[in-house]
Order: sequence, then structure tokens, then C-alpha cells
Amino acid sequence: MAQHFREWIHNEMEEKLSKLPNLGYDDRPPERIEIAATTFAFKNGSLINLLRKRGAAIMGDKFDVMEKIDGQINDMKNKDFEKLVRPVSAFMTFETEEGVNRARNFDQAIDDSDDPEIKKLKSWMNDPNMTIDIQDASEPTDIIWENREFTPGQRKCKEICVIILISICLFLAGSVIFLGRLQQRNYVKKYPKFNCEPFYETYGSHLIDFAVAEVEHN
Repeated sequence: MAQHFREWIHNEMEEKLSKLPNLGYDDRPPERIEIAATTFAFKNGSLINLLRKRGAAIMGDKFDVMEKIDGQINDMKNKDFEKLVRPVSAFMTFETEEGVNRARNFDQAIDDSDDPEIKKLKSWMNDPNMTIDIQDASEPTDIIWENREFTPGQRKCKEICVIILISICLFLAGSVIFLGRLQQRNYVKKYPKFNCEPFYETYGSHLIDFAVAEVEHN
């Protein structure tokens, strides 16, 4: 099923990009934009986390823990199989520079066109609720695959939570610095700097003796 869906997405995107205006990146306009490979990211972050725990249990010779995790994995596969194999992102590798830049210019090319047939290319199966969002992909080694399942709304919520947490930490750090500065100012007011030079001029080498005598007297 996933293989057929991958082939459908692969061919559908080739057809959509082939209908867009030529950008002139190749010597001759290609008859069809060719995609070399299409790879899916799935909604399987929870399964990957369990597999990591299972691997750690095996490395630690904790086979009782491993068996428990195996049971959790089997329960998850039986209960949420359709969710685990549901693609959330498609990574595509193009054969030509023209194909890459048509994909990058996808939204702009559709917005600038007055052709109704071109306007339909914006969504899958002409469904306005299934719009296509194309972005430059990071290097595969930089992608955290189990995090691909988060929706833009979830990512925005996490971003807001991080901003709030950082703001609280900065506020607490600023408060500590402010209180420290305030305490330092109070100490400076209570024990101000004093110029001892006139005393040395008056008492000379006997300054310490006079100081000790005054302390004893007081």
C-alpha cells in the first residue's frame, strides 16, 4: 500500500511540475520533470522512541525490560498500525536543476498564472483542503525523523512554550543580578571609600600605633 502511494505521489508531482512554465535552467526545456527518488517520513515517533529504549535495554543486559518493551511495541502496532504507516512528509530528489527550481518556485508560479489549469496544481486531487507545501530539505543527517509528525500548529505551540520558558529564565537571572547590584550599592553607601593619605602625612610610621590605641580606647 505504501509503495503504491509513493509511486502515485512521485508521478503526480512530476506531472504537476512538468506543467509549470520553463525557468531556463537547462539548455533545452525538458519534456517532463523527472524525480529520482521519493522518501516518506511517517507518524511513528512513539514507535522509534520505544525501539531506542529496547536497544538501550539490550545493551544493558536488561532482558526483562526488553520483553516488556516488546509487548508495548506489539500492542502499538496492533492498535495504531494505520497511524504508524501514515506519511507526514515526502522528501524528493530531482534529476535536473530545472526540476529543483520549479519546485522552489512552485507557489509563485501558480500565483502569477491566470490559467485555471495551473491554479489547480496547488492541491492534491483538486481538493482545496489538501494544499501542497514545498520547502528546501535539510541534509538527511540533520533531520530528526521522529519529529516530522508534528503539525505546523504543534510546532508553533512548542515554539511559544520555549519562548515563554526562556523569558522566565531571563527574568529570574535579571532579578538576581539586580538584587546583587542593589546589595552592592548598599554596602558601598555603608562602607564608602576613604582617603587615608592625610593620616599617613600626619602620623607617618606611627599611624598603626595610634589606630590601635584608639580602638582600645573606644
